[in-house]
Amino acid sequence: MSPLNPKVISVILALLISAITSGFLWFVPGTPGGTIFIAGATTFFATLILVFYVLDYLIFEEINKIYDTIQRLKLKDFNLSRKKNYQERQPPEETQQRDFRIRSQKAAGN
Repeated sequence: MSPLNPKVISVILALLISAITSGFLWFVPGTPGGTIFIAGATTFFATLILVFYVLDYLIFEEINKIYDTIQRLKLKDFNLSRKKNYQERQPPEETQQRDFRIRSQKAAGN
């Protein structure tokens, strides 16, 4: 099991949030222990479900789709890039001469 598993992350976050909630309720005068326990348990389970849903279904699933697409693209053979193909069609000397003519014509016209 990897350490960045959505279950592990959601359990850790749920424990932290429920501990903070219970800790704040502990300092409220006159709060019974049962209320603190119920609030902590409710916070834990609500946070666990919500964080797990968000991490697993909305983030990890989409990232896995992107990762699979990248892996499929890596397996394909791309011999010619667009830049290389463009450079083969127009040699640098001809391009520089053409650009120089265009600039000189614009400068003469101004």
